[in-house]
Amino acid sequence: MRLRLLVRARKDAKAVEAALRLFYRDFDYTVEHLGGLRGEALASEAAARARPFTVILLPEREASLLDPGVLPPYSTLVPVGARDVRNLRLEQIASLIARGRAALRLSASWLWSLGAYRLDGCTPPTGLEADPSMDVTILYSKGLEALSGLLGLELRGHALAYLGGGTARIHYAGSLIGEVGLSECPPRAAALQAPPGAVPGGLEALLEANRGALEAALRAMADWLAVEAGGARLVAVPWSGGKDSTAALVLAVEALGPERVVAVHVDTGLEFPETEEYVEEVASRLGVELVRVHAGLDAEARRRGLPVRGDRWCTGLKLAALSRALRGIAASRGPPVVVVGDRDAESASRSRRPPVRLDPYHGLRTLAPLKLLSAAHTLLIPLLRGVEPNPLYAEGFYRIGCFTCPYMSCWERLLMERGLASRVAGARPDALGLLERFLSRGPL
Repeated sequence: MRLRLLVRARKDAKAVEAALRLFYRDFDYTVEHLGGLRGEALASEAAARARPFTVILLPEREASLLDPGVLPPYSTLVPVGARDVRNLRLEQIASLIARGRAALRLSASWLWSLGAYRLDGCTPPTGLEADPSMDVTILYSKGLEALSGLLGLELRGHALAYLGGGTARIHYAGSLIGEVGLSECPPRAAALQAPPGAVPGGLEALLEANRGALEAALRAMADWLAVEAGGARLVAVPWSGGKDSTAALVLAVEALGPERVVAVHVDTGLEFPETEEYVEEVASRLGVELVRVHAGLDAEARRRGLPVRGDRWCTGLKLAALSRALRGIAASRGPPVVVVGDRDAESASRSRRPPVRLDPYHGLRTLAPLKLLSAAHTLLIPLLRGVEPNPLYAEGFYRIGCFTCPYMSCWERLLMERGLASRVAGARPDALGLLERFLSRGPL
């Protein structure tokens, strides 16, 4: 997805373009200026020119005149200090752009009338900095029940978890109510205050509070994808069954139609049974072709031991299996364009990848339309088209991979120990030894 940057004057635009050439060389962001206006006229013009996925960079004296509440969904205002943008160092401008990208995904405001958060990309919660390394996700259903027990609070409906620095900051009904340490096993939890009197609605209430904004974002991303992939006969979506790749799949179908989309699922051999059922059901619902390819991680793990964070041999096998499948599609039907669910908040390395690139593993043109979104957004977007999230998210998972993943957080290990492990064991008795080995060795 292409980001749009608005600044006050032509010289500010030139400075931003110089920063982009140095720090965002292949990102193809667009820069526009507001004709050098000042005061109320500038604020009015900025609000009129904003549209989804716009970051407005203005000096504080002008930014104070612009009410973020009048901006369209998924646009945000970043004050740049007392000076004009042109007077900043290029690395300072790049840092402000990164803050703006983060604000688009982290912003949330509590709506008392609807009993839900609005994730509209305009204003982060009070006291929260737009940290480029932070993400936000939704806790609901059994995951929220587990959190309630951990904090010793009665929570219902939904909560937002802001993730960063190994800590989840829990926002509920408009207040920061607790923190959970994700890198300590068992997770360290602290309740900061009692929940407010309001009771949030469930996932459906959250969807309704965000439906208009999400539809606007979906249209903008689908339009971009239709242009970037418009000449391709076929689009391939590497699909794990997780939230991001599911949102990418739904978006590809929205932009291009199901007949031009093929979903490629790499079965690692260590998938949760819920995920295996989910990919079959959703592919059928969307009417897309499903290609399965096996990576054989289970056999390799029996041979050389489970992967660990310092030795992630599993990633190479998964990428090799995916490349094999994509090469097979290319050989029989011509090279597809690949649409991935990469997001900036997943990791620093993914945030540095441009939204359009040639992938070094399979050499195909690869598009990443979801880069500017949060985990909360990618959970909700498929619901717009009637696709429920993978049921493991209702259990409280933030990310979904193998059931022996070395990057499973201490929170997710707790969920495993509270019942998921026994379900995996029942469904996969052939992998019981690997599961027991994973659970017995403790956190990595």
